[in-house]
Amino acid sequence: MTSNDARPCRPARPRPGVRALGTGLLAVALLTGCAAESESDSAGSVEAVPAVAEVTGVSPVEAQQLVTTASVDVVVSDPVVAALEISRLVEQAGGRVDERYETAPGDGSEPSANLTVRVPSDRMTATLDALEDVGTVERTQIVSTDVSATATDLDARIDSLRVSVERLEELMGDASSTADLLEAESTLTTRQAELESLVSQRDRLADQVDLSTLEVSLTTSPTPAKIEDEGFRDGLATGWDALVATVGVVVVVLGTLLPWLAVGAAVVLVVRWLVRVVRRRRKPTASSPGSQGGRPGDGQGGHGEDGSHGPASPPPGGHVPDEGGAPSDEHGTPRPLVHS
Repeated sequence: MTSNDARPCRPARPRPGVRALGTGLLAVALLTGCAAESESDSAGSVEAVPAVAEVTGVSPVEAQQLVTTASVDVVVSDPVVAALEISRLVEQAGGRVDERYETAPGDGSEPSANLTVRVPSDRMTATLDALEDVGTVERTQIVSTDVSATATDLDARIDSLRVSVERLEELMGDASSTADLLEAESTLTTRQAELESLVSQRDRLADQVDLSTLEVSLTTSPTPAKIEDEGFRDGLATGWDALVATVGVVVVVLGTLLPWLAVGAAVVLVVRWLVRVVRRRRKPTASSPGSQGGRPGDGQGGHGEDGSHGPASPPPGGHVPDEGGAPSDEHGTPRPLVHS
């Protein structure tokens, strides 16, 4: 054995290119496995959707709850006979007649009839088509409202209240004192009243969803189309309408102001009368004729010898002649005249 054979054998080192190639193959294998796993998960989830739909038995379209109302105008030869025929059609479809009005022909009026019927929602289209055999359908209007959210909310509240009622009934059975029993009974009464109210609302909503409302108007002649006049006649009619409206407004205004005007006139008359009374009291009274000429002996209205106003001074000796010029004594007794 030579010296070369005695040396131990060493494993050969992999080359850098081979190492990189192995790393890339490992990464590709890992990515492929993750992708396959995700595809299998998604396939499982897609398969689970039909399974859930099969369990519930309700499709998204069926879960939608709609309240449908419709109104139809029909021209017929005899509204009374047509109303009877429509009533039979509704009853055959599983619906009912809620309201029915009939008007007999009168002076200047034509016969007519109006019906309010309830038809199953799935038979609404068929009923509308059947009305075309009764007469000429002039107008049709259909309105649908989605109440799915309202129905879901009511169902949740009803379930919650039912659970609460059951718990309160259990508490009443386990009550250890009269006070606890009375408190539980009072709360139970309130909960039951709320539950009954919600159940009533839910039943009414379900009735509206199950039975659509249809209003039918039956007449003997079509509604005349509105003819718009043009030119002078149109302007004349517009002016007349404006005049009538203005007169109506003026009459209303006068009727509103008339009570106030009456009260104001009465106040003015009273004020004028008071002013006249005050002026008459303040005006000086007229002087009598004798006050200016003066009266004998009153000392007023005479003129003295010097021309001044005041009482006239008696003549010397106190004798005042009378009107005839005869002298008198100091007591005013006339003395006889002495002729020489």
